[in-house]
Amino acid sequence: MSINDFSYPDFNVTNDNHSVNLTTSESVARFYEGFDVKKEMTQDETFHSNAKAK
Repeated sequence: MSINDFSYPDFNVTNDNHSVNLTTSESVARFYEGFDVKKEMTQDETFHSNAKAK
């Protein structure tokens, strides 16, 4: 959680899977080339954690 320019908490929640019609590996290849992938991911796993929201 962070504080934005208006001094109130900003909390983003994501889906458990992608919002685009691409697999994880296709998304990495298309949009995130050159970024480090820090863990093994399933083919429909999203890049943002929603664990705190659950």
